[in-house]
Amino acid sequence: ALVKAKDGDDTKSVYLIHDNAKLPFATMTALVSRYDPQKVLAISSVELAKYNTGQPIKFVNYSIVQSPAGDKYLIDGLTKRLISSDAVFKKLGFNPAEVLDATPEDLTSIADGETIVSTDVSPFGKLMKDMTSGTYYYVKDGLKAQIIDSIIIKANYSELKTAVVSSKTLEKYADTTPIKLVDGTLIKKDKDPSVYVISGGLRRWIPNGQTFETLGYSWTNILTVSSKVLNFHVVGQNIGQ
Repeated sequence: ALVKAKDGDDTKSVYLIHDNAKLPFATMTALVSRYDPQKVLAISSVELAKYNTGQPIKFVNYSIVQSPAGDKYLIDGLTKRLISSDAVFKKLGFNPAEVLDATPEDLTSIADGETIVSTDVSPFGKLMKDMTSGTYYYVKDGLKAQIIDSIIIKANYSELKTAVVSSKTLEKYADTTPIKLVDGTLIKKDKDPSVYVISGGLRRWIPNGQTFETLGYSWTNILTVSSKVLNFHVVGQNIGQ
């Protein structure tokens, strides 16, 4: 979850709760390059203090950073991906002037991702639509993941533009698991008051309005989804249990 304190001395800092720690965003740019700031939850400073503070999220997503030894990495979410050669770096299309210096401490605090050894498959996520079937896919690293409903695009990838391509183009990519709603998404069915939050790909029922508001959720952020999307997310443990 994305959280900030609603009381106390610091109500502006935003944190990502990850692996039972709170990771502060060093800049607003680092935040908005990864997440929707509208999904930041305002919680009590007492609740926030229960988490140990981890390393700040310093770099903008998809930026290039360089170690003192000259190794270059692509920042991909919460990971760093080693770029295997200068030739691969050039093919990625970055300007050398855009490379940011990173300290050994900076790099140690970021988990290692898969090394980028070729640009034959793009490390940047894209949306594609089959012009024949109308099916949407999220394509990255040579894999395509089906998106079963456009509401998932709205929740997960509202900043991405969709490329309409042929079935033959999509055949170049191997299939992988269909995309689920991103964690923290609030959903309900039409004419059903039950509200769920997506957590770890599961939908967890929020039993009442008091619990909903105590957790800092906003009623305006609830998405109304089809039975297909709701049932695509297996039921998890109720919130509060």
